[in-house]
Amino acid sequence: MGTRTPDPIGSTASPEIPDDIVALLVRADDVPEELLEVSIHDAQLAGLRAARFRLSESKLAKVDLTESRLSRLHATDVEFDGCNFSNAHMPDASFRRVAFSRCKFSGVEMPKATFVDVEFNDCRLDFASFDDVKFKHVTFAGCHIREADFVAIAFDHVAFLDCDLARATFGRTEIRRSEMRRCVLNGLRGLAALRGIAMEWNDILAHAEVFAAELGIDITGDEKEFRTGS
Repeated sequence: MGTRTPDPIGSTASPEIPDDIVALLVRADDVPEELLEVSIHDAQLAGLRAARFRLSESKLAKVDLTESRLSRLHATDVEFDGCNFSNAHMPDASFRRVAFSRCKFSGVEMPKATFVDVEFNDCRLDFASFDDVKFKHVTFAGCHIREADFVAIAFDHVAFLDCDLARATFGRTEIRRSEMRRCVLNGLRGLAALRGIAMEWNDILAHAEVFAAELGIDITGDEKEFRTGS
C-alpha cells in the first residue's frame, strides 16, 4: 500500500463554477436570500442587511458591500474580484472553495467565521478583525494585513506569502502545518502566539530585531547600543 503525500501548506481547492452562469442585476433593497450560478458586476450594495444569506457557484466583480451586515453568510464555490467589504460585519460567516482577488476588507469584522479552501490574492485586510475564526487550507498572497487582529484563531495548512503584517496582533492561536514566507513583520504583536509557524531562515534573520523586542532582549554592537525592548 502506497504512502499518502501530505498536502502542501496553503494548498486550496479551487471554486467549482459552471460555464453557463447567468448575469444578474441586483439592488441593495432587492437581494434574494440565495443566489446560485449567477454573475454580478458593478453592483452597489453598500450597507446591505441580510441574515443567512447564501451564495454559491457564482462570480462577483466590483461589488460594493461596504458597511454591510451579513449574519451567517454562506459562500461556496465563489470568485470575488475587486469587491469591497470594508467595515462590513459578518459574524458566523462560512467560506468554502472561495477565491478573493484584489478585494478590500479594511476594518471588516468576522467573528466566529470559517474559511476552508480559500485564497486571498492581492487583498487589503488592514485593521480587519478575526476573532474565534478557523482557517483551513487558506493562502494569503501579496496581501496588506497591517494592524489586523487574529485572536483565538485556528490555523491548519495556512500560508502567508509576501504579505505585509506590520503591527498585526496574534493571540491564543492553534497552529498546524502553517507558514510565513517573505512577510513584513515590523511591530507585530503576540509573536509567542505564532509558536509552531514555519519560517525560512532568511526571514528569521531579517526580523531578528522584531523577535528580540518581543523577548525584551538587548542588542549590542561595536558602533551602537540600544534597547529594542524599551
